[in-house]
Amino acid sequence: MEAQIETISKVPKFGIRHEMSILLHTFMLFMYSTRVILPLAIVAMIDSTASSNPDIPTYDWTNTGVILSAFFWSYVALQPFSGYIYLRFGLKNVIFITSLINSVTFFIIPFIVFRWDYNGLIVCRVIQGICHGFYYPGVVAAFGLWIPLNERSFLTMIVMAGYYVSCIISMLITGYVSASWWGWPAAFYIFGVFCILWCVIWWIFAADSPKKHPRITKSERKYIEESLQSAEKTENKSIPLKAIFTSVPFWSALIANIGYSWVLTISETQVPTYLKNIFNFDIASNGATASSPYIVQLLATVLLAPLGDFLVSRNYIMLMTWRRISQFLGAIVPAFVIVWLAFIRAEQTSLAVFLLNVGLGMQSITLFGSSISHVDLTPRFAGVAFCIDNTTVQVLCIFAPIMVQYVVTDLTDLILWRSVFLSMAGLCMLTSLVYMVFGSADIQWWNDGSKKKETDN
Repeated sequence: MEAQIETISKVPKFGIRHEMSILLHTFMLFMYSTRVILPLAIVAMIDSTASSNPDIPTYDWTNTGVILSAFFWSYVALQPFSGYIYLRFGLKNVIFITSLINSVTFFIIPFIVFRWDYNGLIVCRVIQGICHGFYYPGVVAAFGLWIPLNERSFLTMIVMAGYYVSCIISMLITGYVSASWWGWPAAFYIFGVFCILWCVIWWIFAADSPKKHPRITKSERKYIEESLQSAEKTENKSIPLKAIFTSVPFWSALIANIGYSWVLTISETQVPTYLKNIFNFDIASNGATASSPYIVQLLATVLLAPLGDFLVSRNYIMLMTWRRISQFLGAIVPAFVIVWLAFIRAEQTSLAVFLLNVGLGMQSITLFGSSISHVDLTPRFAGVAFCIDNTTVQVLCIFAPIMVQYVVTDLTDLILWRSVFLSMAGLCMLTSLVYMVFGSADIQWWNDGSKKKETDN
């Protein structure tokens, strides 16, 4: 005991685990900018009045829904195998290679579009989709290698905040740059360069695990490894796939995540188009407005993360109660707000912006609900459960932008957009109710790799 206390006392307050968390935060920030920029940039790419420079090329594309969905065609291609690929080739190598390919592809999009029109853009987005398929599994893998249990909430919040910061910064900059003399191509050049530079920094400072990091102290390495080992058994047991696929709590979380991801996909890809065609937002205002819900998401995440830990750790409420509260606040309440949004008039611009911020901004609260459920059910196989969940969800979400394209045949028709919002709200509400009724926060019997459920004699 004394030796353990002495080891912990020698662990640096700011150590390599924090450096890795910052690297992963900036990883989310830069790499996810290459995902969320196009839905806004494409508004400028088809609007000849968007830029103050009349020489910026624009295009008469009517298939923007197909273009935006191309990313998701390949997003799930290698994701089911990402866990094995990370184990085989290492966290550092896989993230570096996929990030470099993604960054270079994103940087050359303007050149590709100039030469091959939307066909070239679709190819670029398919390549990016393959690379992005490794990102969330990579972050989950990094959590299991670098973040000690008693620091997991704080460091996880730092890492995941990179996504929200990415959406805020990238949309703001894309909107203003697209409206400037440099036009929409500059957004791809600016973020492409920063992403490539990030790849270099990652290669220099990152490591697969504490064991392989050249600068980590012995005390910090021991602290991390002992903490993580205490949470997992080291025996090599087979993955209980049958038990996972027949688990009601697992399916309830997956179903809820379908509703959440469907709304998120439409929000990411279609909100800029909606703002432009219904409220006549110029590209600069569009970027600022489209980014504002992510500010709400960031604030909600930062404020509620410690609140949930406090309530559960002090036994004021049960963990599943907190999961249900989070799901209600992050899905049911926003669903009602989206219904309200569906029935506003075109002249109610301020109200529309407010409802977008509330309806889409509060969705991040599901991070403490169904989104994290797999860690509750099976800490040992959370990565496997996540890959099954995310692959299923993203296959279905391929059709979200395409659905909008076929439903909203006239982008200026508020009635057609209403049907999109009502379907979003209905799906989000129904799938969340499934989780709130059938979900669980208890570790499942198959978490230890058992093939049969133990029963009382």
